[in-house]
Amino acid sequence: MNILITGASGFIGSHIIQKLYSFNEGTIYALTRNKQKFKQSNIVSIYADLNDPNFEAELPKQVDCIVHLAQSEAYREFPEKANEIFSINLNATQRLLNWGYRNRIKKFIFASSGNVYKQQNKLLTENDSCAPVGYYGASKFAAEQLVQSYQDYFEAYVLRIFGVYGAGQQKMTIPNIINKVRNGEEIILANNEGLYFTPLYIDDCVEMILKIILSEKNRRLSIYNIAGDESVSLTRVVDLIAEIENIKPKKLVVNTRPMYLMGDSSLFKKDFNYQPETDIKTGITITLNHE
Repeated sequence: MNILITGASGFIGSHIIQKLYSFNEGTIYALTRNKQKFKQSNIVSIYADLNDPNFEAELPKQVDCIVHLAQSEAYREFPEKANEIFSINLNATQRLLNWGYRNRIKKFIFASSGNVYKQQNKLLTENDSCAPVGYYGASKFAAEQLVQSYQDYFEAYVLRIFGVYGAGQQKMTIPNIINKVRNGEEIILANNEGLYFTPLYIDDCVEMILKIILSEKNRRLSIYNIAGDESVSLTRVVDLIAEIENIKPKKLVVNTRPMYLMGDSSLFKKDFNYQPETDIKTGITITLNHE
C-alpha cells in the first residue's frame, strides 16, 4: 500500500512512520514543511507547505491512502493567526480530499479532535452533540463535514483524538505540567481538579491509527473517538509526576469549575478488537524516564 502522511514530522506522524515502515509493502510518502531525509528505502520525504496553494504539485500520483495529521502550529493564536489555522485545517483538507478523488485513492483518514464536542461532565461518545467552543475546534468540526462529503468516492475516517502524550512531546498539557512540576512553578487547579480528561499514550494512539490504515473492511464513513481508558484529573497527573520525581508540586487551588474533555473509545475497541495497553502511571513513568 502506498501511503501519504501529512504532518509526518509531528508527534503522532513521526511515531506512525517509525512503526509502519517495517511491515508496509508499499511506499510511505512523508509530507513535511521541514526538509527531512530517511534512511529507509520505502520512505520518501516530500517537502511541501500546505499553506502553499500549489502544494498538490509535489504529491505523487500513485497513493492508496492519505493520513491527514497536519495542523497549524499556531492553533492557539486566534485571532492573530486565524487565516493560517483556516488554511491548514480547512483549505488544505479540501484540496487533499479533491486530490484524492482525482487520483482514485481508496482511503482518507482525518485527524480531528475531541474539542469538537460540547463540553460535558461525562465520557463523550460519537453520538454526543458537537458544539466546539473555540476557533480551533470549530475549524476541525467544519473539516469533518468536508471529509464526510467524500464518502461516496473512498473510505472516509474521522478520528476525534483525545489527550495524546508521550516522550518527546512539547507544548501540550502533560509536557507542560511536567515542566512546571520540575521547575517548581505554580500549577493552577480549578476546584482542586483542574481538568478531567482521558489521556492516551502515544504507542496506543499509533496502534489504533495503524489498525485503520491496514484494515481491509470497506466502512465508507466512520467516526471514531481515539482516547485512553482512564478518566483522570489534572491533579492526579500532577501528583503522579511529583511522586515519581520525588518533588513537592506547587499547587494553587482556585474556586472555579473544572473543565472536561473525556472521550469514550468503546466503538473503536469493538470494531477493531483493540484495547489500549498503557495505563496513566506507566505512561507517565516512561515519559519521565525518557525526558
